[in-house]
Amino acid sequence: MNNHKITGLATPTANGDASTKQYIDSLVSGLNPTTIVNGTNADSKLVANETEITNGTTPLNMNSYKITGLASATSDSDALSRLAGDSRYYTTATTLDGITAPAGNVSLNNHKITSLANATSDTDALNRQTADARYQSISTTLDHIPVATDSVDLNNNKIINLATPTQNTDGATKAYVDSVVASINSNVDSIINATVSTSKLVANSTELTNGSTPLNMNSQKITGLANATTGTDGLNRVTADGRYYSSSTTLDQISIPTADVSLNSNKITGLADPTSATDALNRQTGDSRYYLSTTALNDITVAAANVSMNSHKIMNLADATSATDALNRQTGDSRYY
Repeated sequence: MNNHKITGLATPTANGDASTKQYIDSLVSGLNPTTIVNGTNADSKLVANETEITNGTTPLNMNSYKITGLASATSDSDALSRLAGDSRYYTTATTLDGITAPAGNVSLNNHKITSLANATSDTDALNRQTADARYQSISTTLDHIPVATDSVDLNNNKIINLATPTQNTDGATKAYVDSVVASINSNVDSIINATVSTSKLVANSTELTNGSTPLNMNSQKITGLANATTGTDGLNRVTADGRYYSSSTTLDQISIPTADVSLNSNKITGLADPTSATDALNRQTGDSRYYLSTTALNDITVAAANVSMNSHKIMNLADATSATDALNRQTGDSRYY
């Protein structure tokens, strides 16, 4: 129509007829919202879109629209405005002790609790001032903190201003360690560079003359040691192994031990049957002499110490007849249980 009118249009009579402005204006003028808003309670009804709402028996669907301009409620069944609702249930006069105790964790959604009083009992929440004063005060020293019961992780931080250690269990400073290492290096250099003509070695200001003072290697090695050529020379490992642990060396060629010999959980194999009372027994001889299946307990020498059953039972034990007899379970149960 390019912004032109249709004029001279007849009043519509069928649903498909085009409507005139006069017809539409007459319909709109018949709708009076003021009548609905200001209606008296006498008719007990509101009419909206031809749906009758009587005595609240039919829900009113607001279709996501608001009710605005709502007056303050004066009775319990009146609708509340947001302002009235907030003032009744979330008033600043409402205190936390008037709210039911939570049955689960309470999230503050990254908000703070402010104006928190100082804690007076162990279960009270701490405010920052109290926490800082109790645990992070600059006057708090390590000797006021309980002794650690496990390893302490410093998270790659340093311990600074550490005093020079005086006891074996004191923490050592870098300066102390460096001085000890420097002293060791100096002493080693003195030993290495010592001349034979002086007939002495000096370590830590202790004079070692003609072997009269032991040299404490402090668990360190002597390396680069030449092969021994005289009886008093120190042996290197190669020389020692070749002289004393050669595969051709037999036990009867080694000096008799002056103390117990530990086999470090290894066996002695190929042991001959004993012929004298001090000979070592091989297993076969031991089993045949002392552990024969026909040997009775009363044929074995009385024990001179406690006997371990190695978690095995004594079975078929007769009833005790004297005070020193062992009790079987039946006798024990009947006497004590």
